[in-house]
Amino acid sequence: DKSKILKYLIIIVFFNIIQYLICIFAFKTPFNVQSLFSSAFSGKWFIIIYLVLYILSPYINKLVNSLKIKDFKKLVLILVFIFIIYQTFLSYINIFAPVGGWSGIIDAGIDKGYTIINFIVLYLIGGYIRKANYNPSAKKSILIYIISTILIFVSWYLLFHSKYRDYSNIQYYYNNILVVLSSIFIFIIFNKIKIKSSRIINYISKHNIIIFILSTSPLYLKIYEMLDVKKYCLTNTFIPHFILTCLTIYFACLILGIIGNLFLEKTVFKLVCSKNIDRVLYLLKYKKKSKIKVYFIAQYKAGLNKFESVVREMQKDEKIDVKVLAVPNDIDDLSENKDFNYWKEIFGDITVDAVCNNNWFDLESEKPDYVFIQRPYDLLVPAEYRKPTLSEYTKVCYIPYAFPLTSMYDVATPKDEIKYYDIIFSEHDDADKYYRSAMKEIRDGRQRCAVNYGYPALDIVKKETKKDDSAFRNINNKFNILWTPRWTTSKEIIETSFFDYKDNIVDYCKNNKNTNLVFRPHPLTFDNFVKEKLMNKKEVKEYINNFTGNLYYDKSNNYLETFKETNVLVTDYSSIIVEFFLFNKPIVYVQKDTFAKSKLIKELEKCFYKVKNKRELYKVLNNLQKGIDPLKEKRTKTINKVFNNYDGKVAYRIKEFVKKDYKNRTY
Repeated sequence: DKSKILKYLIIIVFFNIIQYLICIFAFKTPFNVQSLFSSAFSGKWFIIIYLVLYILSPYINKLVNSLKIKDFKKLVLILVFIFIIYQTFLSYINIFAPVGGWSGIIDAGIDKGYTIINFIVLYLIGGYIRKANYNPSAKKSILIYIISTILIFVSWYLLFHSKYRDYSNIQYYYNNILVVLSSIFIFIIFNKIKIKSSRIINYISKHNIIIFILSTSPLYLKIYEMLDVKKYCLTNTFIPHFILTCLTIYFACLILGIIGNLFLEKTVFKLVCSKNIDRVLYLLKYKKKSKIKVYFIAQYKAGLNKFESVVREMQKDEKIDVKVLAVPNDIDDLSENKDFNYWKEIFGDITVDAVCNNNWFDLESEKPDYVFIQRPYDLLVPAEYRKPTLSEYTKVCYIPYAFPLTSMYDVATPKDEIKYYDIIFSEHDDADKYYRSAMKEIRDGRQRCAVNYGYPALDIVKKETKKDDSAFRNINNKFNILWTPRWTTSKEIIETSFFDYKDNIVDYCKNNKNTNLVFRPHPLTFDNFVKEKLMNKKEVKEYINNFTGNLYYDKSNNYLETFKETNVLVTDYSSIIVEFFLFNKPIVYVQKDTFAKSKLIKELEKCFYKVKNKRELYKVLNNLQKGIDPLKEKRTKTINKVFNNYDGKVAYRIKEFVKKDYKNRTY
């Protein structure tokens, strides 16, 4: 955000001038043009280094995101040793016996840690704490903080009162290992304290940078002198007077900060807002562009129908240059993109291979205006195509790859992830409210929006359901049962019923030759069961070997074809329920209800056949096989009520929104 940098620089100059004028009129400080100029452009080292780190942070983040956690740890340890431990050791040694030739990389203690080098090291330490999820106990954190703080003062006392009479205050350097340790663990301690959001605290905190500027200016010294602090320093009233002095300086600076900041927000900041600056830069950069450049990242084959119709719509528009970036499932193998031909067959010449000469395709160099991600899980794609990286140079768009039926939207799309999205094309009303609410809480000057045009996949499903009934063909004219169990045993993210029915449903179809069982588990199912030691690889193989004869193990990418051939769906919670529901076929629900439901699922489940055990499952399947389907009419009414607004134009509306946004965009 370029405006943020400019605003900080304006704040420094503006409040430097304010404090100078107050000193002139209130404390009779002599005025001259040279002192005015000198005061106005007096830099604040902390803010300047902060802004430099802010500029460098996107590139540092790219480095961090490209490193595995083990390599990141090694990098942090190396930097800590060179710029903190080594510096601390050498600084202390030089007091007793100055040595030459060893301090080239840390000359003069690297200016006591008041440099960008130390800030980068601290930034990386913080990044590692977050990425490694380092979270020591409060007891341990407090103990380390107390010990390191005590050692700082013991070090000062021993050096100051020794024969060397050290006045350098090495123990207080910002890159002294004791100071760094105490800083890290006081941060961890406060991070454990849960404080409810407060408007007053939030309002005051945004003025802290101004308080820092004013409290480190000559104005601070004038107030200090006015309160005559020296007079009380050796008296019994020192402590209360000291507290009063600190509060007076703090609130005097706070009041000045509030008044001055209000003035800037009403005047100067309106002119240098992010929207205006970025709009000018964008127009200068792109005014000659003839087409809007859009990329879709494609990796998850089963999620094709979520975005295919949008790509097709954009292909038809002469104002849009659309490409599909085919990313392999195996991101650790750069020798060949084994999935490229699949996507090439579907999208033809607009398909781009993400693997180029043992490297990842340089998407940034293409300067795309918009990039649509297929799934929100960054770990499944290379660092180059992750949201934090993309958001540095393009607008990140998201069409949800799954249709959530819970009210736990923060699980599927966490709030701390939403800051990387510029546009979310919401799947339904409840999700849209969540996205909009989360976006309002992000205050970084970037424009974000959630747009609720409906779910593109449902347009495709409705087209399929309007086809002639002959499309719903059966395998060998039998009663086809589709079974889709969940992959996780966690109650927090909805528990699978696989282990309750894995043998029962197989036995039912083996003993009933007029049926076919199509088994389509979630792609993560068996890997997760093996990982959690609920099954071993041998047991998985033996179970899958059951699927012969009239039992099928479905691994096809296009599950809509499977839906067409299905007579009844036996399922746990799954986002595909919504798509299957539109085929107006019976759904047998075997899920344990351990999750918070959305309004939509509450509406749909009135049309489900709910079963709790093998006996109830067999009874429902037997009735459906005989044509006894008492909920059919109710399903028809629900489809007409809930999905009547799907007119086949969701993809068209998404495309038109992108064109409109491009016309009005500011970055």
